[in-house]
Amino acid sequence: MNFLAKIYERTSQIALRKLESDHNYKFIRDTYLFQDLSPEALYFVLSRLIERRYTSDELIFKQDNPSVCLFIVKRGGVEVYFSRGDDDKVIFQTV
Repeated sequence: MNFLAKIYERTSQIALRKLESDHNYKFIRDTYLFQDLSPEALYFVLSRLIERRYTSDELIFKQDNPSVCLFIVKRGGVEVYFSRGDDDKVIFQTV
């Protein structure tokens, strides 16, 4: 193994150890969608994670808006619905 590869491997090991102390690491690792990922893949996911908090009844995204991210509910609940008119709300699922 060449010198740069050894440095990269050591740096990766340190980063993974730090990752294990991250409060979101265990949550993401234990989530069904991510449970089979390698530590390196989990690091990739967590390095792109943006934690947001929403108030009760706050709209997270609107119907027909383009998808640009994945939402993971850590605590609380979310109602997923679509509208068929001004006041006609059809609940798809409550999570």
